[in-house]
Amino acid sequence: MSKWLILIWLLTIWGLSYCLPSIPIAANPQSLFQFGQNVFTAVVSSPLDVQTGGPATYASNATYTSPSFSTAGADLIILCGTVNTKYGSFTLGNIGATAATIRGVSASSNASNPDAACEAIVDSQARSGITAAMTYSTAQYWASTVMAFNPSLVLTTFHQTTYVAETSSPLTHITSPALTLAGTSTELVVVFCRNNDVTGTVTDTVTSTPSNSWTQLQLWTNSNGFGPTAQASYTVGPGSGSTTFTCTPSSTNSYQSMVVLDY
Repeated sequence: MSKWLILIWLLTIWGLSYCLPSIPIAANPQSLFQFGQNVFTAVVSSPLDVQTGGPATYASNATYTSPSFSTAGADLIILCGTVNTKYGSFTLGNIGATAATIRGVSASSNASNPDAACEAIVDSQARSGITAAMTYSTAQYWASTVMAFNPSLVLTTFHQTTYVAETSSPLTHITSPALTLAGTSTELVVVFCRNNDVTGTVTDTVTSTPSNSWTQLQLWTNSNGFGPTAQASYTVGPGSGSTTFTCTPSSTNSYQSMVVLDY
């Protein structure tokens, strides 16, 4: 009898190994595989879902509207925009159909003539073909960037902001006041750099003290003869403690400013 039981057991193991799919080996070490109903699905763990920006138009307008974009889930969506002159204030706009919240400006307050601002929402679901908008109190030439982050990989609760107000003289770089970072693995820091280049060739590199690893996003320039140029970078899981942030243009530039967001 025991021999028959052993034979049945061996046949059962063989049948299961034949029927179940084999687990593929990920070529990308950042890929994970989820198993459900005998189906394996690759999940790529990138914190940035999508990025776009502008100018959508080179003309002077009070309201900036981004190119359309789509998201993969209930993302944290941030629009950072800058204008070519700083005599006025920003008004929050909509990201998709949701009213955004202004999270930071390049001045002590929105009433103090900032030339850059960042607004954000935490969306409730994936979206297709939406836009992000922001308004200034006067018609302006704009440059901006839109970033959508995966909420399973970054914190979506806004914590704090700092800034550097517009500098009038040509400088090699600008450095922010310090923020105290928590240093958690999903903490997100976004640095939005602004300069007055009109050629589309002056990039802004972000560094921090202490050092962190930064991902630089696309450069956007309003090449109308007035500027501005906008470029954002982000880091996830920074070191903890008091940290300053520096925007360094690839050539000395005037009218630089900065907005930093910490999630």
